[in-house]
Amino acid sequence: WLQRGAPNLLRAATYFQQAIASDPKFARAYAGLSMTYSVLPNFAPDPADSLPKLAKANAERAVALDSTLGEAHGALGVAVDGELHFGDGVAQQRMFVALDPSNTSAHHWLGMSLLNLGRTDEAIPELARAREADPLALSSSSAYSTALEFARRFPESIAAARYVLTLDSTFHYALLTLGLS
Repeated sequence: WLQRGAPNLLRAATYFQQAIASDPKFARAYAGLSMTYSVLPNFAPDPADSLPKLAKANAERAVALDSTLGEAHGALGVAVDGELHFGDGVAQQRMFVALDPSNTSAHHWLGMSLLNLGRTDEAIPELARAREADPLALSSSSAYSTALEFARRFPESIAAARYVLTLDSTFHYALLTLGLS
């Protein structure tokens, strides 16, 4: 899941579905499936536009099963961001960070939710924390580059995108940010 890309995400979805079939009360698997469905449209088309609804339903199930699970709140935050309820998204992401402060995705998604609200100055340190938590996570490092771009800090954005491209020269999110910066 964390490696992104359509083949990896489709494989992750299958694994999360298998985990749910094995244990229908496994909240972390519902959260993982929700997060997978939330990011999959960035890597593969969803002609039926069904993934956002599936993402939200699985996130809500995860929260219902275990409201103390950070990933459940993170998944719900991304789902409501997708519905353009950015304030609710930030609130859910703040819960994710509070429940799991060392989680890369928690800081990544809080940073992106803050960017959605135009709060770039708050987003940059969150995305820097995400990158520090897992320097090899391509998506969160690319998101950091995006935040720097939004702040018009182009040389820093370019350097951050190039860093990601040293890890994977084909990662489209970093290529996009590099080109825009």
